[in-house]
Amino acid sequence: MDRRTFLGALGATGAGVSANPPISDLRSLLSSSAERLDKIGLQLYTLRKSMATSVEKTLYEVAQLGYKEVEFAGYFERPPRAIQQLLKRNGLSSPSAHVNLGTLTDGWFRTLDGAAEIGQKWLVVPSLPTASRDSLEAVQRTAETMNKAAEDAKPYKIRVAFHNHDIEFTDVGGRRILDVLLEETDPKLVDFELDLYWITKAGADPFDYFARFPKRFPLVHVKDSAGA
Repeated sequence: MDRRTFLGALGATGAGVSANPPISDLRSLLSSSAERLDKIGLQLYTLRKSMATSVEKTLYEVAQLGYKEVEFAGYFERPPRAIQQLLKRNGLSSPSAHVNLGTLTDGWFRTLDGAAEIGQKWLVVPSLPTASRDSLEAVQRTAETMNKAAEDAKPYKIRVAFHNHDIEFTDVGGRRILDVLLEETDPKLVDFELDLYWITKAGADPFDYFARFPKRFPLVHVKDSAGA
């Protein structure tokens, strides 16, 4: 796929997606982009209000729209076995989920057990607390935490990943936060989920990162903004 085709496909996928839209608004999005991409998954943080009301109904309606994959951002007090059964019932799979940074050191093996039961392949840190990114040394420690957690996850065949916002394109100690994470995490263990909206908002070029860090971005977020 060349650059123009890639951008066209991403544009079709992301057009019109804003924070927490009604599920009905996603129908035209899916039908307009299905011919361009092999797999279109949905980040369930987008539907967090619906998930808080009913996980069961939300997953059912997402599946009825034609989605086959979902990325969780919380299970709303449902245990892993219940989540796995809901996915199976609705013909869905969940290759990834978001977890906070603290999870990598507090209850990590319990989280890995649950993710393995659900069938997930990535656990993604979606953002960093200020204390984990406010200096070069802090970012380096964060990278080491990810490396250690990813090493622990190997027997589960699960990988750790990191999802960016725009703040990771600011500098600490003369280096971009995201670059430090990319350079100081082990490519054999840690992946990245590039958010194309946030990297663009930060004024950086996703193609530059794809070129400089090949095979580090198996996951991509595509979305539009309502002005945020």
